[in-house]
Amino acid sequence: MGGSEQEVRSRGSRAPETRDRIVEATIQLLAREGYGNITTRRIGEVAGVKYQLVHYYFASMEDLFIEAFRRGAEENLARLAEIAKGEASLRRFWQIHSDAGASKLMVEFVALAQRHPALRLEIAAYARRFRTAQLDFARAALERESIASDHIPPMVVLLLTTGLAQLEANDRLLGFTDGHDETRTWIESWLAANTTPVKE
Repeated sequence: MGGSEQEVRSRGSRAPETRDRIVEATIQLLAREGYGNITTRRIGEVAGVKYQLVHYYFASMEDLFIEAFRRGAEENLARLAEIAKGEASLRRFWQIHSDAGASKLMVEFVALAQRHPALRLEIAAYARRFRTAQLDFARAALERESIASDHIPPMVVLLLTTGLAQLEANDRLLGFTDGHDETRTWIESWLAANTTPVKE
């Protein structure tokens, strides 16, 4: 039923989309169920492939996790670069950096990185690149709103925004959301009263 290893590899080599399906399945599982539920069998089920193909396409689970992280990281950088082509604003910065769902996925990758040194290095390298891009965006947003950087430093804008998203993600893992809605409502009200509306 499963076929020989050679047959599995032969089928895999004729299906270039299989690698992508395995990576996407890994990302989905991390986001929905957490790293503790990641197994090759579970990945195979979600990807719709025989679990042996996970071992064929990736020499180790660490290699798979690195590939999954890179895919999301590059998508994030590309998305930020595309958005940055338009008008930078504090409201837009808030909209794209306060995603608790995305932060939850990062929490899972960071947890995996405690066991996988190569993944930890990959995350650190990406974090430096992304933070540089975020700071450029924050500086442009503050300038557009005519807010002096010594009044509200760009790094403070960045850490308060992304820090809230990460706090929410951590809280949700523990099963409570006390203060989340209240805080987001206050931020939205402040932005509405103190910043220029975003042009769609």
